[in-house]
Amino acid sequence: MTQPSDRAIPGLGPKRRRPMDASSLVAPRVPSPEVMKTEVKPPVQQPVEQEASNTGITGKASDDGNGRIAGAAADGVKQQLSAYVSAELRARARTAYQATSFAEGDDSWSHLVEKALETEVRRREVLYNGGEQYVGTNRKLAPGRSVRG
Repeated sequence: MTQPSDRAIPGLGPKRRRPMDASSLVAPRVPSPEVMKTEVKPPVQQPVEQEASNTGITGKASDDGNGRIAGAAADGVKQQLSAYVSAELRARARTAYQATSFAEGDDSWSHLVEKALETEVRRREVLYNGGEQYVGTNRKLAPGRSVRG
């Protein structure tokens, strides 16, 4: 057997060994105490049959021939939803989902999106419709950008 030679590259010192701290590689999954203090209210279930007070829209839990589908969520039917959001919001939302899905009880990414959409729709119903649910419809939304510019 041969003895190891003392070969060295001029100008380079010996390699320094640093102790590995694995905790710096993993992001904490526990929300900050400020986040834990915020109160999250579950959506309030409304009766399936109702009348929207200040919109003049009425409906029942079945299709009335005009494409209205009030109470469609109650029958458990899920439909695909496509929307465009900014890349920054999408990245933040995905990171929030990954960091908090277990603590918040999210079954899937779709579950988080559904809860967020439900929260915003409920807020608008309270603000603009006297707290009454809007009656759903299958009519297409206007295509293109908003006229607000």
